[in-house]
Amino acid sequence: LAGKGAPPRSLEWTREELEHGQVAEEALQDLAGRMQEAGVSFSLTKSVEDFYQLDLATEASALVLDSASSSTAEVPQSPWTTLKCRHLTQLGWQVEWLPVRRWELMDEEERQALGERLGKRRSRQNVTLDGELRADHKQGFAPFSCLGGSSARAETRALVLLRALGSLLHRHLKQTWIFAELCAMDTWMQRQLEELECLQAIYCEEGQFRLDGEARDALSKDGPPVSLAVRVFDSDMGRVRLAAVLPKGYPGEGFAPVVWLEPEASGPSKVLHVAEDEDLCGRLQEVAQAANGEECLLQLIQEAEQLIRTWVEDVAVAEAAEAAEDGEDAEDPGVLDLDLHAVQRKCEGGRLGRRAMFSHHIIAPSKRQAIKQWAMQLDLGGLAKVGWPGVIIVEGDERNVAAYVDALSRLRWKHFVVRGEQMIDAAPGVCLDSLRVLPTPLREYPPDAMSEFSAHCRNLGVEELFLAALKIGGGESGSTRGAKKGKKR
Repeated sequence: LAGKGAPPRSLEWTREELEHGQVAEEALQDLAGRMQEAGVSFSLTKSVEDFYQLDLATEASALVLDSASSSTAEVPQSPWTTLKCRHLTQLGWQVEWLPVRRWELMDEEERQALGERLGKRRSRQNVTLDGELRADHKQGFAPFSCLGGSSARAETRALVLLRALGSLLHRHLKQTWIFAELCAMDTWMQRQLEELECLQAIYCEEGQFRLDGEARDALSKDGPPVSLAVRVFDSDMGRVRLAAVLPKGYPGEGFAPVVWLEPEASGPSKVLHVAEDEDLCGRLQEVAQAANGEECLLQLIQEAEQLIRTWVEDVAVAEAAEAAEDGEDAEDPGVLDLDLHAVQRKCEGGRLGRRAMFSHHIIAPSKRQAIKQWAMQLDLGGLAKVGWPGVIIVEGDERNVAAYVDALSRLRWKHFVVRGEQMIDAAPGVCLDSLRVLPTPLREYPPDAMSEFSAHCRNLGVEELFLAALKIGGGESGSTRGAKKGKKR
């Protein structure tokens, strides 16, 4: 069957095709015998419009045997078979699609039912590619009466128009519409399937490659676009995946995949913010757009790996630089002590102050210690979210708040700014502590707890300061209010 040098897999395919061919031949012989017994006229290997070959055809029905699809398939696996069934239906045939593997599993009762369906005489309208319109029962048939006027005249004009258009269509159909649609569908689906199978072979370890559903099922013409994710970073800092959605038509020209980065839910979350980096995701999408008409998933995976490694290296450099500055930042606690000597906290009267501060990041242990320790020394309450970005919201005696902000500003920061403030004047006899809403001592939130931090700010009534810190519309950048008997006006 094949040369001595043929690979084993090719021999296996050849044997499988022969087996399916034998089963298909047995199925046709069985059904032909049933047609003869029932007195139903039929033909084998009937040609339709010099384009399609029917395995078995009766007056109204066409049997299409499929050796590529599984016994449980709901639609043909091959796009050629799909379009064949679709176009035969449009030409007026009542198509019976039968996977060869399903025939092998059918019992006698099911095979008899199939023969009866094929042999049942049904009137059908037959539309040919040259534009002629016929019917098995012509009596009283007036398909163009809806055009108005004389029914015979309307029919005549419509038939003349159909013949003219049909002649033009018949000359060009085979080399344009049908072939173009068949070849386009078969090409991109096959290329997409081969690329996915290649990636599955490369990233074969557990958890490395995730495909939503089976590739062959997802590539059916009526199925959703293929979604996949590949792990591109895995270390003690966490895991990151490159996710992609492949549109119908990819990798054809004009069909670029949509890609983004996402952290895995399990494990450490130190790299959580790499997925939120719009610059990284934008660069990956540019790579996808540049590969117009070419497979690009492996290139995107390699590009993502390189971008994340660079990002991690930059973070390590930043942490090392802050660690080197830790000693300088905290070497002279007397600076804050001098400010404390000048502050005389009063229990009654005065002004309650609040500040919302934003930092590019809060990583260094020395800074985190200073944020909490100095707030405690100045009797300030507040909330702090460390990591990328860093947000601090504090409240207390206005003079103590001002001293706190001044002390933090003297540390070395990549970016540190006060973006929101509130001041509430307490009436004589009203204690400032009765106006407080933030927890004491200051509470710290980890890098991946921005949503919890936001919710707590909202519950405590300082959401405006939180929004101002992040420069989100609606945040309050500054206000001064009065208070009486411990209540805000």
